[in-house]
Amino acid sequence: MRRLKREKIKSVILLCLIFSSMVLIGIHWNQQAQGFPFRFLTQFLVQSDAYYELNTKDIEALYFNPQEIVVSSGQSSQWKLQEGNSDFKKIWKDVKDNYLPVICSKRPYKVLSKDQWGTILKERYVRLDFSSSWPSDIVFWLENYNPKDFQAFESIQSIAIFPQKDVNEAVNTVYVYDNNQVYQYQINIGELFVEKKYYKTLADNLSMQEPGLSVMSAAFPIFVDLSFRDRGQEILVALDSQKTKPFSVLKAEVPPEILLDKKNNESIQSHILLSQKDSLMAKYSDSEAIFSDTENYYKLHYNGLLEYNYLPKNQKDIGNPRDALSQVLSFIEPRKSLNGGVSLVMTGFEKADIGYWVKFCYAYKGTPIYMVDPGNSEGQLVAPLAIKANGDRVLEVRWLIRSIKEEQPPENYSIYFGNLIEKQIPALYPEILEKEPYQFRKLEPGYVLNGNAENATLLKPDWIIGTEAREYIIPLEKGEK
Repeated sequence: MRRLKREKIKSVILLCLIFSSMVLIGIHWNQQAQGFPFRFLTQFLVQSDAYYELNTKDIEALYFNPQEIVVSSGQSSQWKLQEGNSDFKKIWKDVKDNYLPVICSKRPYKVLSKDQWGTILKERYVRLDFSSSWPSDIVFWLENYNPKDFQAFESIQSIAIFPQKDVNEAVNTVYVYDNNQVYQYQINIGELFVEKKYYKTLADNLSMQEPGLSVMSAAFPIFVDLSFRDRGQEILVALDSQKTKPFSVLKAEVPPEILLDKKNNESIQSHILLSQKDSLMAKYSDSEAIFSDTENYYKLHYNGLLEYNYLPKNQKDIGNPRDALSQVLSFIEPRKSLNGGVSLVMTGFEKADIGYWVKFCYAYKGTPIYMVDPGNSEGQLVAPLAIKANGDRVLEVRWLIRSIKEEQPPENYSIYFGNLIEKQIPALYPEILEKEPYQFRKLEPGYVLNGNAENATLLKPDWIIGTEAREYIIPLEKGEK
């Protein structure tokens, strides 16, 4: 009897030792490579900030949102709705809760060529445009559907509702554009859907509030719209000389928590290294801080630029997009508080040799905030945050960390296209209009960060103009009060 009791005690002790060793291995792997070797351990240790796990609802709410919604009258006028607008919120909730689940659960009615997208957009519609093309693997994952059953589109760049295309009041025609093809769906309008009449009359209601925008290439055939060629999204311009838009002046600075200062070393390690703060070797100088071990290499520059590299080069399996995105967000989220509350918007998701490059820009109330590439003499604009990851771990990071907050309240700035073309461009960058046709890849208001700035800087709104050759920055002029 005593022997049996001793054997039971030994078995319990052995099981405790085995479990403890697995936990210790998991913690060690977590500190070395941003992830646990055994997924079930994250259920017990997920509070560790080295692996910050988001559920799909969090990802949808924080990142999977349209950049803007375009409402077209079907003729010459269009309106842009952005974050914070009541119609924007209503339409996106309807599409996210009602239309997307149907799109993910059925095959398209028709598949059309990319060349037909321009013809389709000549009718009245409400179109949701994303700043990046979202891979279908991620969309199906967020919507909790198996892509093997109904997958058609490769990604989502735009979703457009055409309320007048089907005479049946209980059906809406919807198109998904993925930069390669166009997918048509006939969707029955259920009880929880926004009524069809709302989409039919939205352009008319907006026209009574303010003049619409015009498609640049339609209003001025001398301009070639490269944005439409590349992303299927037209450049819209204001032809009304009184057209203005409110913008705030922002203040951008290196977060005080990570300023290079001897008194700040502990804060830097806590905010950058998180749970790895006591496991990496640290080396400080006036211009940078380096933290490393045999697998991880972090470098924080004086100007707030954070670089990270996973040192082993034996990575072969790139994994799938959804797992790579999870790794990317597990790196961003526990450090995102340093940004001062501005949003991060995904602007690129590209397959790389051993993973995926995922790029983000900052955004303030829907207006993008880019960065001038310090290594480019042409002043090329790049995403302030770029992360390469595979399904297992983050491999490389380049992040210009800035705390960005409103410094001055909104004022009206002119967005009149005529003033830009007739006065500002000829005065500042006449080479843009030297050769016809004039090719524009991008034309939008935004903010631009100076990547080399060490001290706090004010960000005022600019025109961001992209051509085939390069990008240009022209200050927006204040409109009439």
